[in-house]
Amino acid sequence: MNKDEVIIISSHDLQKKLSSLPKEARYSTGIKSIDILTEGFGPGELIIVTGYSGHGKTSFCQTLTVNIARNKMKSLWFSFEMTARQFLRKFNSPMPLFYIPEQGNNVGFDFVERATEEAIKKFGVRAIFIDHLHYIVEMIPKGNLSQSAVIGDVCRRLKQLAIKLNITVFLIAHTAQPKGEDNTNQQPSLSSIRDSSFIAQESDAVYAINRVKKKGYSSEIYENESWFLILKQRRTGTMGKKVKLSYVNNTFVEAISSEDENRIAV
Repeated sequence: MNKDEVIIISSHDLQKKLSSLPKEARYSTGIKSIDILTEGFGPGELIIVTGYSGHGKTSFCQTLTVNIARNKMKSLWFSFEMTARQFLRKFNSPMPLFYIPEQGNNVGFDFVERATEEAIKKFGVRAIFIDHLHYIVEMIPKGNLSQSAVIGDVCRRLKQLAIKLNITVFLIAHTAQPKGEDNTNQQPSLSSIRDSSFIAQESDAVYAINRVKKKGYSSEIYENESWFLILKQRRTGTMGKKVKLSYVNNTFVEAISSEDENRIAV
């Protein structure tokens, strides 16, 4: 066959071919209500975790790390904002099993790709966590490229990496801080994500963590409860739903409420 020849297959033949393959894998987040709304997560997906500064994006991803480790699923972490000591301190004892490169000052997409391929080969890693997006994009774009275009290119490459390596990529992305007189009550949206609309466009799902402000306070004083917001979910089409979570002992768990409808809301 000529290397440049494109193979075309009928929908019937493709369906027959796919039916002979193992059932598509889906993995649990370890939080029941989130799994009900999202059907968990699977290989080939790029999942964005966003939210305002200090609202628990990294802590939520660390909770996922703990939960999937309990199910014998191995993950790889790229934590660019904290020292190894600071990062590990946020996990409870016993320490969950996951992997992290002894990266030194290595940053950028190429480093993430090489380290992920190595972790898959050596340890069978099935998911990676990147904290955060702006550590793997060039802050000063070359040529005439805009920052938005550079970010879009990296997000597309991450999506392609997820497909090529058959893994799930969890990517933390910052939002712009809310503006206005009542800025402490504003929930993040897709348009809140900083610097590029391509981040949401290239992803399979976008989830936001939004802490609950204490009632009666106009300043930024928060409870230990947060909303998990579904801003986009390509697989199920779910949008606008949210699940109430409590942050207990360095871990997000489903909030306990006497009124069940308060856990999952529109």
